[in-house]
Amino acid sequence: TDKGDIVELNVEDKNSLIHDIKADADYLGENQTLDYSLLLGIIDLEELKKQDPQDPVLTYAKKIAKKSNDAERGIYLNVGKKKMYIIGIIDTLTNYTTRKQLEYYFKR
Repeated sequence: TDKGDIVELNVEDKNSLIHDIKADADYLGENQTLDYSLLLGIIDLEELKKQDPQDPVLTYAKKIAKKSNDAERGIYLNVGKKKMYIIGIIDTLTNYTTRKQLEYYFKR
């Protein structure tokens, strides 16, 4: 996709995504976990359909599209159902220990 693309979700999916990200970030913070990132994968379903109409991703996208306001955890379709977004927090499970505190101090 082009830089500057906008992630278009319906209101319920948007609220669900924000809730999930906050819950994940809170959990990681409570467990003193650092170095996590938001992963965003974008699949252009129209382009995929042209390349391989039998691709299993298309079948999965149709399954999600049939559900009423019930996005699979971390997988969403855009408003026009032409793109699939795979969104989640990934991390390295680095605990904020004394060693990490010292690393931070000396890097400043």
